[in-house]
Amino acid sequence: MLSLAISSSLLMLLSSLSFQALALQQRAQLQLQFRQRQLEDQLQSAAQRLVGRLQRQHPCLLPLPLERWPAAACAPEVAALLPVGIQLLHYQPATSGAQLLLRRQAGGAAAAFALHWQPSAEPAPPQLQRLQFLGLRGVQP
Repeated sequence: MLSLAISSSLLMLLSSLSFQALALQQRAQLQLQFRQRQLEDQLQSAAQRLVGRLQRQHPCLLPLPLERWPAAACAPEVAALLPVGIQLLHYQPATSGAQLLLRRQAGGAAAAFALHWQPSAEPAPPQLQRLQFLGLRGVQP
């Protein structure tokens, strides 16, 4: 009778430990998802701010790739266009939009975006129709 009681108590202990391990694993996974969503949100916000500033204050940069920005007449310091802690890695205009790549300096994670422009008359700068998040790049879970 004693061996049956010890066996059942050990079985209950093992099952409770496995439930606890499962709960801890799920919690860790939820925390990781939360941090990833936070990163995505931070980079999307930075992309929106950057594009807004470019449209309002420096529209001459919109048709130029990033490597030609320093030579442009209206070019500011690129870091002045971005929120603190964000780097602009790539900007490449296309016929109806542009490709944009931003990175958070602290975490090293980058996000790619596609910009879709609304056609406008030639002297007027294009207006952003849609900012499409293409996903994170180089994220280590």
